Amino acid sequence: MFDHVLTQIATTLPALPETIPGTDLDRRRAVAVGILARQALGQEALPTHTLIVHIAADDPALTAGPDATPMSGVARVEDWGPLLTEQLPAFLDGSKVVVRPIVDPAGLRPADCYETPARMRFAIEQRNPVDVFPWGTRKACHCDMDHTVPYIDGRAGQTSLANLGPLSRKAHRAKTHSKWTLEQPAPGIYHWTSPHGYHYQVTPHGTTRVSVPPTEEADHHKRFETTVAMRT
Repeated sequence: MFDHVLTQIATTLPALPETIPGTDLDRRRAVAVGILARQALGQEALPTHTLIVHIAADDPALTAGPDATPMSGVARVEDWGPLLTEQLPAFLDGSKVVVRPIVDPAGLRPADCYETPARMRFAIEQRNPVDVFPWGTRKACHCDMDHTVPYIDGRAGQTSLANLGPLSRKAHRAKTHSKWTLEQPAPGIYHWTSPHGYHYQVTPHGTTRVSVPPTEEADHHKRFETTVAMRT
């Protein structure tokens, strides 16, 4: 019975470093003994944490042939930061790794419905990881998907990568009720015009102010618009 329980626990554990003697199953069973001992003493099991790592399909570390000069691209670890792909084996050593199918944006066809399909939303969240309002910081996964050109019932193909972007509720209200205007000249690139004539470009890399209104008007409204951007 004890051996059976050990094996059951062991099969749920991630792979362990080969520096620990024994077969992989033996190493996991040894860790399982420690888990059972902690539980017997009333201690909780060691905490676990989920990390999501994004690697582009064209990363040189994945596409280079066996005889190619070693190269390394950059992986993005959510809530952690960038990491060289050549460092991933050491970074993930001892972890349970789940590979998620790649979403190819080129294969996502526009939808007729108002709701954003799950795969399309995932692709947009990877393309624009934060709120696309000027200087937005809210994570895209916590934003609503906003139709750049407002959705009109009955028209086909309005829900697409070229007409969607993540917006916080405050940013959405600013766009809808505060006379901010928005264009998306290319998928993932957003041009905003403020009520007082400021122009901003938002890309996956951040926000750039591209033009300002006449000096006297700019001075009058600068503090107001900076406050709006910071609060959104």
